[in-house]
Amino acid sequence: MENTINILNFFYERQDTLPLINVDELRDVISLSMIVLNEANAIDEKRKAFVILGKSAQVEKLPIQERWAVYWNLVYKAFVDMDLAEYADILDEVYISIYNTVDSYIPNKVKKNDVDNPKKEIIVIVTSQFLGEQHAPTRRVLDYAYTMQRNLGKQVVIINDCGMRFQNYGYMNSKLSFNDINELNNRNKIEYKGTSFLFYQTSHVMPDVQEIANLVWNIKELSPELVLSVGASCITSDLCKHFTKTATIPCSTKIPTSAADNLILCRDLRKADESKLQKLLPGQRVIESVFNYKMPEESAMVHYQRKDFGVPENAWIISVAGNRLNTEMDLEFLKCMDNVLSEIENAHFMVVGDVDVQNILKHFSNSGKVHLAGRVSDGSQAIRLSDIYVQPRRQGGGRAAFEALYYGIPTIIPNYGDAWDVCGSLFEVNSYDEMKQKIYSYYNDPTQYRAISERALEKARKLEDMQSMFMNLFDQLGIEYEKNLYVDMVKFKPIFKSEFEKKQDVIERKLDSVRNISYTAERRLRDNEWAVVFNSTINGSNWFKNVSLSPGRCAIAWPGLYALYRSLDEFQPKSILEMGLGQSTRVISSYAMHFQTKHYIVEHDKSWINFFLDKHGVSDNTEIINLERVEDIYNGRYIHTKTPIKHYKDFKNTFSGKKFDFVFIDGPQGSNEFSRVDFTEILPEALMESFVIMVDDSQRNGETHTINCIYNILKQNGIDCKVVSYDGLKDTALIVSPDLTFLCSL
Repeated sequence: MENTINILNFFYERQDTLPLINVDELRDVISLSMIVLNEANAIDEKRKAFVILGKSAQVEKLPIQERWAVYWNLVYKAFVDMDLAEYADILDEVYISIYNTVDSYIPNKVKKNDVDNPKKEIIVIVTSQFLGEQHAPTRRVLDYAYTMQRNLGKQVVIINDCGMRFQNYGYMNSKLSFNDINELNNRNKIEYKGTSFLFYQTSHVMPDVQEIANLVWNIKELSPELVLSVGASCITSDLCKHFTKTATIPCSTKIPTSAADNLILCRDLRKADESKLQKLLPGQRVIESVFNYKMPEESAMVHYQRKDFGVPENAWIISVAGNRLNTEMDLEFLKCMDNVLSEIENAHFMVVGDVDVQNILKHFSNSGKVHLAGRVSDGSQAIRLSDIYVQPRRQGGGRAAFEALYYGIPTIIPNYGDAWDVCGSLFEVNSYDEMKQKIYSYYNDPTQYRAISERALEKARKLEDMQSMFMNLFDQLGIEYEKNLYVDMVKFKPIFKSEFEKKQDVIERKLDSVRNISYTAERRLRDNEWAVVFNSTINGSNWFKNVSLSPGRCAIAWPGLYALYRSLDEFQPKSILEMGLGQSTRVISSYAMHFQTKHYIVEHDKSWINFFLDKHGVSDNTEIINLERVEDIYNGRYIHTKTPIKHYKDFKNTFSGKKFDFVFIDGPQGSNEFSRVDFTEILPEALMESFVIMVDDSQRNGETHTINCIYNILKQNGIDCKVVSYDGLKDTALIVSPDLTFLCSL
């Protein structure tokens, strides 16, 4: 190795000699530099090797395919090794050098801007790697495409030029390669979220100049108004700047390495960017933007429980997730986590991602509190089990940090890399000592924890707003788009109808009226039947006596009252939660007073609480909790709405840690998308083994959607249950544990 270092020093000090030696000698220099870069322990030696490789890759006599292989090796090293970060600017030089070489090969006829050929409302996305929806960069491409085509009225074409599929050369002493899916070579369409996109993937190893020219020619034939590279370093996309607008948006928060005219920076500019800004190509500009993420549909994900990873239910979990944690979790970070586990009795540390088990566990004095989840199908669903999300000082991790924020989990991130840029200063620390102190602070101060959890949810909502990001980006690029693409089909009305058709409509409306009258009459008869059954049932009750009720209209109806009374009487629950103060309260409060059962009521209207207490009062076992009712887009633990809904502020914080075996849900007011969602925030932890959940107004769409969500949450957590509806003018649904299924046929 000593001789190798001497040669390395020679060329480092005489970098201008690299273009003067012959190709075989240059390959020898590259070979030796790769050995040092991969095997040397000294930081200075690795940095010198990095620079020499960067300069060697710019020598034009070296075949372009070999220069491309060197480039991607350097990109990978700069990403995983923080010691090389300050030298990463050389990557721009290497890429532009290779781009210029390819550009010189492309015929001018292909690159010529045909001004007579008007641009169409087509956007071409070009990426260098396209795998599946579980691959975060691929999902980013698909989410961008979906947003532009579905929300902004653009036709999107996706091209994978496989720029990361390069030739490995033995003399480079590197086994680096990036995955690809050859089966996609024959696909011409991609489906995502019910939307179809034209698609092409090359079968060539890059950079194949003939294939690149073919791709550029085909893109030009489409006459797109924008070619967008997602992931940076895309020669195919950048060449399109000769005839249309081009932009590059990276899968990181760095200024992208690209020859495109518009470089999208997914954060605000800062002082450290000045050196790169001074090296921009003529005509290039940086556009500040936001790094967006989209979560998959809940139904499409695998949901986990703590027991799946051997974590106790009462543990306070600190989690970290990533694909390269073996190298990214340094000794200082592991020591920090070990200290925390020693100081906090119920703290546990969960690692999501493949790691060397023995190598990690040997750094912990209490390895029983460390849980290595390994690679899981849906990492976000493992992260959501935790109380705190942390990560070591590393380049990546933005996606995992967002997923923690999305579920309201406070994140603690060193001020470095993508995750820091994604989360912002509110969640940053300058050292592992500061990380440790912040963990202690969140653990010991529940009020501070709740406040930072709310801020996490707010941040996630902004990061999810991909449509606004593209609207802003299009405004800056001068691209018009559909601003009100969605229409409500319910509001459609016929304009062109014959007299005969109009008469048919009149007859249909009359028939509808008759059907509605018949339906209402049938339901009223059902209500009268339930009223008789209810009054017969309570006759002789030993706990429900001398209580007047006014069921119906906005209050609980006779079917619900009957199901409520029978459930309480037969099951005799020990801990009751009621949402919405009203007629049901009179029944439950009587039960709670007789059986000395703890009974919580949530109500938002203070004046209604005072009126109810003055007129009826409640037992000493009943506690009314006044929570503010808010109305906004809901981003909860399981439910995320597209329209504003009403819900209780601080519900989760108020009832976290409490357990119930009877829950009655009749508040707050409903909406069409989801209604009365608050209890889902504390599922399944808040339920005892035997339980009854009652949801009033279950005939309405919003309540139906929430009931389905509760059912799915329970099923996904291995909790069996049965659902039934008691019907009348208003319906009431019961969700019960298996031992109480008899309540479904009262």
